[in-house]
Order: sequence, then C-alpha cells, then structure tokens
Amino acid sequence: IGIDPKHDRLLFMDNSTNLENSDEKHLKIRKSLLRRYPNFTLHTDLNDAHFYIFSKWTLDVLEENKQIIQSIKTHFIPFLVKFQVRRKKAKDLNIPSFLSPQAYEMSSTLTDPNDRVKCYAWILDPTAYCARVGNVDSYMKINREIASGEKSYIPLEPSSGTGKNKFFIANSAQVSQNTQVTSGSVVGECTQIGARVAVK
Repeated sequence: IGIDPKHDRLLFMDNSTNLENSDEKHLKIRKSLLRRYPNFTLHTDLNDAHFYIFSKWTLDVLEENKQIIQSIKTHFIPFLVKFQVRRKKAKDLNIPSFLSPQAYEMSSTLTDPNDRVKCYAWILDPTAYCARVGNVDSYMKINREIASGEKSYIPLEPSSGTGKNKFFIANSAQVSQNTQVTSGSVVGECTQIGARVAVK
C-alpha cells in the first residue's frame, strides 16, 4: 500500500499474494504516479480493517462494472486508486459534477477540478485498540479483551475492583448483594440479577 503522508491519499494498492507469485523481482510503479506524487510511503505491515466509505457515484460505477469486480478490497479499491492518476481514463467514469467551474475559481483552497477521483487511507494510532471480527469465537475473544480493562478501549460502564480483578457494572443495573461478579465481566444498563448468581 502506497500512501501520501502529507494528505493521506491512497496512491498504490496491490495484493501481497500477487506480488509474491509474480516472476518480477521489482515492484512496478507508473511514472505518472511518481510525477504527481514524488514522495510517498510504501507499507507492507498494515492490516486492512475492511471499513470503507464511498461516495454514491462510486457505487454506480461498481454496479456498471460488476462483471469484472468481484471483491471490494481486491478489485474495486485498486480500480479506483488507478483512476486517480489516469485522469484521461477517469473522464470515462460517470462522475457527477458537484461544483461549477466558478466555485473552483472562488475557492480559497488550491483545488484541481480535474482531480475528481480521490482515495484516502486512515492509519490507526498504534496505541489504539482494533480487532477484526469474522466469527463468534473472535467476537467472544475481543469482548473478553475489552472486559479485562487492560486495553486502551474499555467498557462504558463504571469499573469496580483493581488490577486484574476489574469488572464493570452500569449505574442502572440492579445486582443483588449476594451475586458474585468476577473479573472481566460487564453488567450492562438496566440489567437485573437476582441473589446467589455468579457472573463469570
């Protein structure tokens, strides 16, 4: 993944398996890309969170090209990234014009009206918590990690206990005094728990 660190533009994206299976020993990057962005960073250590935000017109392009685009990550995003640099080809896309030429002229920021396809990437702070959930087991795993109270992201409920014995109980929860709430447990809003119950 190639990213312009100044503006967070996503400039290059290729599947790692494509690069590994290629006979080429070098990574090929178009000259037109290097002319427009002579300084950008290539990353090989990032994980895709599979969280994408699209303009509506891109979904129309996806619908028009659904025969050749089978995956958002593998086909569609690289497809859009290439059109950032290939401006002549970008004119073939049905991109609506949101601003008139006069609006571009009046703008106080330097805006290129021909730069109509824009892809950005956001890199999460290394100290932040992020996990990918694809099945019930991974969902349970991240719930346990968050409920441990040891991650940068913790439950919204107030914490009780200290150290590794932390648990979280919402203010509106009704928990009997004879109830045992163990570490790593979360009792949410409006919950009622009777006597002689163990929450583990």
